[in-house]
Amino acid sequence: MGCRGRDLRGELFWRWPSAGFQAWRSIGGRGAGCACLMVAGGALPLEDAYKAVELDTLTLLLGMMIVVANLRLSGFFAQASAWVMRRAHHPLALLGL
Repeated sequence: MGCRGRDLRGELFWRWPSAGFQAWRSIGGRGAGCACLMVAGGALPLEDAYKAVELDTLTLLLGMMIVVANLRLSGFFAQASAWVMRRAHHPLALLGL
């Protein structure tokens, strides 16, 4: 179960309570679809597609996405941006923070 909300642009989104699900959903998005089309279309042999996958990199990316999703859900980024905005009184000051 999730809850509906609006992002910064005012567009509706669906927030899932599980940060791990969000990370998996973003990993399996556009890149996997393009790779499947390339294999299905014959542009990339299946063996070469298997060789191109590095599990160390995928594990690192998945771990980072889970950490960032949990930080976002906990409100860390909102607090960090509020802290920066309290201290930056001019756009050029943002470069120094």
